[in-house]
Amino acid sequence: MSGGELILTIKSLKEKCESEWKSVEDDFMATIEEIRKIVTEKTKKGETFTKEDAETILNLVKNAPQASRFLLRYIGSVGSDKKHVITNLLSNENFSKLLDALESEKFEEIKLLAERLVQTVYNVGYTTLRTWLAILRPDLFIPLWSFEK
Repeated sequence: MSGGELILTIKSLKEKCESEWKSVEDDFMATIEEIRKIVTEKTKKGETFTKEDAETILNLVKNAPQASRFLLRYIGSVGSDKKHVITNLLSNENFSKLLDALESEKFEEIKLLAERLVQTVYNVGYTTLRTWLAILRPDLFIPLWSFEK
């Protein structure tokens, strides 16, 4: 498939799914905003994340619109205790550094910190980290709807 064919396919799929996305977008984005607020406030205060924090986050995910909930399915890895994975990831010193790098859009640093997190946090792979990146910076990591028609 050439680059032009890929762009046409993406545009076609975007048009096909746009009404479904628009029906859940506001509620979904409100959910990730709540999660992002919990994470950034605790991180900026230097507080440690608890299982209760993880449970609050998982409850927000559970209450996200059903049609978009699948976008958050890897928030705490699959096949593991999600609370444990979330707590370990969010409490990792590299995660707080990642938040700073995302805020200042230091892309090379984001890549480096993402690699460190995947290598050092038990049961966190690229899919879990990608989910968190989308929560923390949806403007950078959920870009499809800003894709030109």
